[in-house]
Amino acid sequence: MILVDRARVVPPQRLLQQAANATRELQQAYDRGEFRERRITFDRRIYIDFKPYLEDLFRGKCAFCESDLQAGGWGDVEHFRPKGQATSVDGKVDVDHYFWLAYDWNNLYLSCQLCNMSRGKSGSFPVIGNRSRLPAEETALLLDPCRDQPERHLVFRGDGRVEPRQLSEELLNRYAGLHPGEVTIRLFNLNRRALVTRRREKAEWVVAEVRLLLMTGPEKIRELLSDDTGEFVALQRDIIREQAKHLIREVGQPGTFERATVVVPVSIPCEPIGITRVQINNFRAIEHVDVEFQKPWKVFLGENATGKSSILQAIAFALMGEEYLARHNRNGRSHRLRALLCDWTWRL
Repeated sequence: MILVDRARVVPPQRLLQQAANATRELQQAYDRGEFRERRITFDRRIYIDFKPYLEDLFRGKCAFCESDLQAGGWGDVEHFRPKGQATSVDGKVDVDHYFWLAYDWNNLYLSCQLCNMSRGKSGSFPVIGNRSRLPAEETALLLDPCRDQPERHLVFRGDGRVEPRQLSEELLNRYAGLHPGEVTIRLFNLNRRALVTRRREKAEWVVAEVRLLLMTGPEKIRELLSDDTGEFVALQRDIIREQAKHLIREVGQPGTFERATVVVPVSIPCEPIGITRVQINNFRAIEHVDVEFQKPWKVFLGENATGKSSILQAIAFALMGEEYLARHNRNGRSHRLRALLCDWTWRL
C-alpha cells in the first residue's frame, strides 16, 4: 500500500453531478425514515461509472494490496467507508453510517476481490471515539491510501510478509494504543499465502536488480525508488532501502532514509561504484583467474574464446549473491564464485 495523490485524476463533471444528485435523493429518503425501514436501495450503476477513473488513479492495481488487476482480475469498486452497517472493533454496529458517502468519489477505491471480501469488511470500519459525517473529523484505524502515509505504518520484508512498523508513543496514544497498520493488515488479510508468495518473488527480483544497477550508479536506483507503476511498490521501496543500507559504505555520519520516496544523501561521496579486482575459481572453463582492473574501466578487450564472457557472467553471478543463486540454480551445478568489489562509495 502506497500513498496515492487523488488529485491526479478528476472524473468528468457529468459523473460528479450525477453522484451529487443521487446523494441528495438518498438523504431525502433517509429523512423520510426509509433507511431505517430498510427500503433504501443503492444504484450500483452510479459508482460503477467511476471505475475507469479509479483504474487510472490506482494504475490498474488494488489500492490496498497493490496486486495487478489488469493481469489477474477485474477488480471491484470498493467503498472505503461502508454504505451502512459500519462495524467497530468491539462489534458495535452503526446502521446509518455512511450512506451519504455511497456515491462520493473520494470514498471510492479500486480493490481486488480478495481484499474486498477479506474486510470482514462488508461493514468493518473501526474508529477511535465517535463516528462523524465528515471523514476529516474521525480517527480511523483503517489506513487510507489517499489520506494517510501507509509507509509510516507498514514495513515489507524480504520474505514477502508485511508487518506493522514501530510507531512513536505519541502516535500510539492518538490511536488509543491500537496500531492502524496491524488493523489494516488483519482486515484486508494482507498476509494471505498467495499474496506473500508473489511479494517474495518480487523481493528477490528487486534484490538482484539493485545489485546489477549498482554498476551504473545511483540514477537508476532513484528511478526504481520513484517508480509507482508496477506491483508491490511499497515492498520494492522497502527492499531497496534495506539493500542500500548493506551495500553503501558510510562515510562520516550515516545516511538517513526518509520514508517518502528517495534516500537523502548525508556525507557520502558522489563516486560511481567500481570493481577493482575479481577472483574466479572453477567456473566454466576457468580453473582460476585473478584480475585487477585500473579504475575507471569501461571496456574489456581480449581475443575470441579467451573467457571474456565467462568473466563477465561470473561477476554478474557474484553480484546476485549466493542465496539468490541457490534458489535459482536450475542445472544443479555449484559455482564457487568470489568477487572482491572495492570502493563502493557513492551517493543515492
